[in-house]
Amino acid sequence: MLRRPGLLLFMLCIFFYTIIQYGGIRAPDAEVVFRVGENLADGNGFGVTSNLENWKDFGVAYGKDSVLYSVYPPGESVALVPFILTARWINQTGWYENISIPLSHYVNDGFRKTFYRKPETNLEPHALRFLCSAFNILAASFGVLIFYGILFVTTHSRLASLFVSLLYAFGTIVWNYAGTFFSEPLTLVWVLSSFYFLVRSDPQFIGSRRISISNHLSISGILLGLALVTHTNSMMLAPFFAFYAWRLSGKKRMTFLWFAAGFLIFVLLLGYYNLFRFGNFLETGRGLSAHNPVDFVFPTSLLYWKNLFGLLVGYGKGLFLFCPSVLAGILTWNSLHKKHPSLSMALLAMIGLVTLMAASYQYWHAGFCLGPRYLMTIIPFMLIPVAFWVKENIEINRNGIAMKLYIGVLCLAAAQQLYFGIGELFSFYHVQKWTYIAKGVDIFLNDRIYMNWKFSPLHQLLTFDRGPFILQSIPLSNQVLWVCVSLLTTMTLVVTTFFCYKKVFSKPLQNKNAPSTVVNEASDN
Repeated sequence: MLRRPGLLLFMLCIFFYTIIQYGGIRAPDAEVVFRVGENLADGNGFGVTSNLENWKDFGVAYGKDSVLYSVYPPGESVALVPFILTARWINQTGWYENISIPLSHYVNDGFRKTFYRKPETNLEPHALRFLCSAFNILAASFGVLIFYGILFVTTHSRLASLFVSLLYAFGTIVWNYAGTFFSEPLTLVWVLSSFYFLVRSDPQFIGSRRISISNHLSISGILLGLALVTHTNSMMLAPFFAFYAWRLSGKKRMTFLWFAAGFLIFVLLLGYYNLFRFGNFLETGRGLSAHNPVDFVFPTSLLYWKNLFGLLVGYGKGLFLFCPSVLAGILTWNSLHKKHPSLSMALLAMIGLVTLMAASYQYWHAGFCLGPRYLMTIIPFMLIPVAFWVKENIEINRNGIAMKLYIGVLCLAAAQQLYFGIGELFSFYHVQKWTYIAKGVDIFLNDRIYMNWKFSPLHQLLTFDRGPFILQSIPLSNQVLWVCVSLLTTMTLVVTTFFCYKKVFSKPLQNKNAPSTVVNEASDN
């Protein structure tokens, strides 16, 4: 098992991510991105054929040719095209007729029909989105696999890499985003892949092994460019990735240009995409949209510090409340710092900048979604130190207490993410909105819906609708179902981790830091 942990991780992710899959599109911005994919699949370019139902002009703006265009980058829409074409081919069989499938919220008034239990006569567009919902399951699973690769290269330990990849896969909000159509899972695939090729070029991790650093850096730049055209927030990572590439180029500074060229290709493509649509290299359409403006506040404003508080510990979005497993990375950061201080400082600077920049955005909360969506790209980097701690305390020192502590954190974190997965977050927010509008209360004033404990999904999500389509027909309350699925997940994780733990303990201690070991294991993997 330890010689093929990537396959084990991938299969576990596919299974458990599917269990809490919504089976459709619940967010309006995700629907806009999907409609661009549909238009591309029809061969009609990057336009959007129509406004969202009951939300005119959301997520779109009129271009210079009077065509509606999405205000979001095109990366995910392009990636969805083969899935849409395949789903259309399958739908020709009419498999969805007389079958209960979940309704997407922004097609044929799907949300109200779902909420009021009204029948839907035209199931084809819902079936299309249902089939395409496999996209983010695969994207999120590949992201976990790439994260494992990063940890393996940096720690030279299969055990530590597997353990912390499980924590990332099932103990963070990544699990729940695998059940949505948000672009974060695909963005993380590109970001983590880019970082993987950087660490694969770093002599402190690969020893004296000969590599083509120019090829690695160019691939890293291209992958970071793909992240940019999938989610523009990836731009905040670019300075740190570029600095890392610059350091790796050593005395051959011209080698850095391979990274820069790979990234700049996509900067130019994205700029041309904007120029073609809106006549301005920098105009994404948000400046022309009444619903999606880009407004910023600065640290001189009290609003900025309120936003930062909401991002980190706010009841509706706080990172440390919705993804407390990242605290394990903070508490174990010294394990990384004493081994690789330069990497540690670079990651700290990157995490800090992304957090501070997200707080400066007026719409820091990212709307109806789970937790701080704009901080998702830093979550895997916050967990890297845990792998060094696991290697030192569990694999090398063989500390049974440390192993039990890790198991406890993993299981508690997974149970919390299942809590968020069993409940249906989008209807929860909509019901809150409707309830208080009827009372004449504006819960969006000063972001109260994302800051006040009264409106938080942390303690009342299971009292609302159930989310996952696979679990819809199980005749149990949400609370009992959550306990049952948590027990199943906990048993799986405990068996997996203890089996791998025993496999390592059954072998004599070896020098885990030898460069020759790194090369041999990497070739086997």
